[in-house]
Amino acid sequence: MIGPYSVERELGRGGMGVVFLAVDPRLDRRVAIKALPEHLAADPERLARFEREAKTLASLSHANVAGIYGVEEHAGHRYLVLEYVEGETLAERLDRGAMPIDEALEIADQVAAGVEAAHDAGVIHRDLKPGNVIVTPDGRAKVLDFGLARSEESTSASGSSMSPTLTSPAGSQTVPGVIMGTAAYMSPEQARGRRVDRRADIWSFGVMLYEMLTGASPFVGETVSDSIGAILHKDIDLDRLPPGTPRQVRHVLGRCLERDKSRRYRDIGDARLDLRMRTPSVDAQAGAPTRLHPALLLLIALAMAVVGAGAWLAGGAMRPPAPEAAGAMHMAIPMRVPENPAGRTSSEFSVAPATGQLVFIAEGGTPGESNLYVRSFDEPEARRIPGTERASQLSVSPDGRTVVFMWNDPDNPRGELRRVSIDGGPVTTLLASDRGAGFRLDVKPIWLSPTSVLLNSTDRLVLSELSLESLEMRPLVHVPEIVEAAAFVVPWSVISGTRIALASIGVPDPVRGPVIDLYAIDLGAKTAKRVLTGVTRTVVFDSGRRIAFIRNGALCVARFDLEALALVGEFTPMYAPVSHFDITPRGDLFYAIGSGAATGVRPMLVGLDGAREPLVDRRMFLYPLVHVSPDGGRIGLTTVPEPGGPPVAQVLDIATGFVSPVVPGNLVTAAPVWIDDDDLVYQRYLSAARIELHRIRPGLESEGAPLIPRAGDGGVQLLPEFSPDSRWVAYQSSSSQDASVRDIWLAPLGREGDARPIVQSGRVDTLPAFSPDGRWLAYCSNSAGEFRVVMQAFDTETGALSARIVPVSQGQGTNPVWSADGAWLYFIDTEEQRLMRVAVEQAPALRLAPPEVVLTSAQLDGLRTAEPRAFDIFPDGERFVFVEQTEQDDRDQPYINVALNWLTELRSRMPAD
Repeated sequence: MIGPYSVERELGRGGMGVVFLAVDPRLDRRVAIKALPEHLAADPERLARFEREAKTLASLSHANVAGIYGVEEHAGHRYLVLEYVEGETLAERLDRGAMPIDEALEIADQVAAGVEAAHDAGVIHRDLKPGNVIVTPDGRAKVLDFGLARSEESTSASGSSMSPTLTSPAGSQTVPGVIMGTAAYMSPEQARGRRVDRRADIWSFGVMLYEMLTGASPFVGETVSDSIGAILHKDIDLDRLPPGTPRQVRHVLGRCLERDKSRRYRDIGDARLDLRMRTPSVDAQAGAPTRLHPALLLLIALAMAVVGAGAWLAGGAMRPPAPEAAGAMHMAIPMRVPENPAGRTSSEFSVAPATGQLVFIAEGGTPGESNLYVRSFDEPEARRIPGTERASQLSVSPDGRTVVFMWNDPDNPRGELRRVSIDGGPVTTLLASDRGAGFRLDVKPIWLSPTSVLLNSTDRLVLSELSLESLEMRPLVHVPEIVEAAAFVVPWSVISGTRIALASIGVPDPVRGPVIDLYAIDLGAKTAKRVLTGVTRTVVFDSGRRIAFIRNGALCVARFDLEALALVGEFTPMYAPVSHFDITPRGDLFYAIGSGAATGVRPMLVGLDGAREPLVDRRMFLYPLVHVSPDGGRIGLTTVPEPGGPPVAQVLDIATGFVSPVVPGNLVTAAPVWIDDDDLVYQRYLSAARIELHRIRPGLESEGAPLIPRAGDGGVQLLPEFSPDSRWVAYQSSSSQDASVRDIWLAPLGREGDARPIVQSGRVDTLPAFSPDGRWLAYCSNSAGEFRVVMQAFDTETGALSARIVPVSQGQGTNPVWSADGAWLYFIDTEEQRLMRVAVEQAPALRLAPPEVVLTSAQLDGLRTAEPRAFDIFPDGERFVFVEQTEQDDRDQPYINVALNWLTELRSRMPAD
């Protein structure tokens, strides 16, 4: 019994709750009762989410939305009492194949009606899919499970600070595995972790409609990265629609499945109306084809040629992009735990190969006490595995079901090797350090097979196999017998399909001192071969064709000869500093940032009072080139993903913390600058002497011709600034590599005209900044001997500057930035390292007040200020973004970085052959 309700049986369970079938004896009706799982029932955040779901559902009253009857509390738990809908899910119906056109359109009409009602109430579903639609025996469709819905008034795209950058909620019975079922219905903006609105549901509706008509989802893949790659790159094949599909249905599908959400339907009610106004398709019309007059045919042909030429000249904007292999999707998954959000999270983790679940160590409810936690893509936060207090040195089995870990007694040196299911349950002891002489349990166990692990014993010099079935320990190799003078050995991994272990072996050397080399140890033949020197944490992947390892703090990759057990060619540093990493068999990379020689930075929100708030919790590696979008929701950044490598233009979504590249592929890009809320311009490096500006709309992943045509190959285009009316672009340029000479150039946008220099002092003139009304151009110049901020009047029609140069900074200054209302001009006092501002009055004549201090050098301590575009101001005029120098303890990992489908990206960059 739950309150007055008599529970009959469990109906199902998922990431957001368990559902039971029950009877209400008072009204003699069946109801569905939804409860949180037991291990989460005491979680205040989950309970709050539960209450929000109740309010969300209670606000909806529609024939095509499953309703709510009430809320019950029983034995300390809370339950939602929901309408019980008899029938089968749309996913179950689609398991039998495509639906007849009329039936599919009728169900689609009802689903759209239900979603429209939710949108009118201010609710976005965010997990619309066939598994969340019930079709009753009389053919009525009801949308259910708004457990992941959020109100449109919410400012957070994730709905929770603990939500991952990418969430793939449980669900779909059409594809094996809970992750893929949802990922295949995500909108592109959801897949990228960006802010969502009701248009995300419209995309999902389009995917469902296509699947109802064809019997297959257009974006299903074997892995989450495959599905996301298809969503971001694959075009839907309308030729798969059944004969007789009305033209208007094709039109609706095209509008619903626009990757650029600005071109998508803005209201699902519009899609519903268009579906009802359908006309027969060409192949369904009877009778002979209509003959057109030859002159009319000629006119149509000419019109088509003009349209085609226009599309070509526009850079292919009207032509769908060519199919291409899905690239890697980079993200960062929060690893904070709900019991102790301020607690430390270890850099050590293990990935379940089959599911991609992360198992990691973090401080739980008791400060200083470690626990095992599981982080899944299909769950909104990490889940603690009970009974794993004081855990260390963990490893997940190849089948992803079991975790082995070390447990240490806090009162004495005794340790144990323990085992637990990844889903929780009894914790069993496999081996104890006091079992006999020579057993040491301070090195991570390595899986040899689904039922045995490789351990170190006898002072780290004997590799032994422990059977998890019989608990028999069998010595395999005495390392000093195969590597002379070996002092210790640390195994890292076993090459898949073999009994060859990769291990670091320490050997004292009279000349070089202590040496740690990587060896490939054949556990059967009892032989060893040196592979590399000075490396840790090693994995062979890509069917034995590549090897990844950490060397000098950097994650490196090289080609590998599996037969010769040797590197092929040179190794390539990929990311640094990295403390730990893992690669799944499918080619997804997981890694933790560690401490190293390179110092990390992170973008910081700074208020007028000097208060700071990190915009991302993790450390990054970037140039201090920042630019806030006009709506204040995103920031253009220039990151350095590789140590000493080229810069990459990226966009940070403030609401989600998601950082995504501006341009896909391997182009060398930097310094993204917003033109408007949708488009930005980035620098593309062709050579040291040629840097072009390109315009792009993030998410469309296509670029047109260079923004500023160039006749020759000389010169560079840097640090662009756009006039408020988008008629002009000012930028820094040079016709030589002489760093002592830089000019400011001006070029028309979208109009005829040549680029020309407008500031040429013969010294360095840089960092142009238009006032919000476009009437003034501020910039930085050292024409007087030291860098100062000055400004000149700008003619918005001709693009000419007045002869009068108005000084702004009284002493040294750089990085001029205007407030959104044009009332203030900010800059950095480079002599005193302060943020200054000058009040600007233009009526009845220009008047500049003396500079005043906004943030002192003490308030800016630790922030990068002197480099170009080191800060920017938000539209509200109350906040700034700076870049802070930071260091991070390896024992405190708020994020694990993930590159889904990383192997595909790596193959294009580093072919195996």
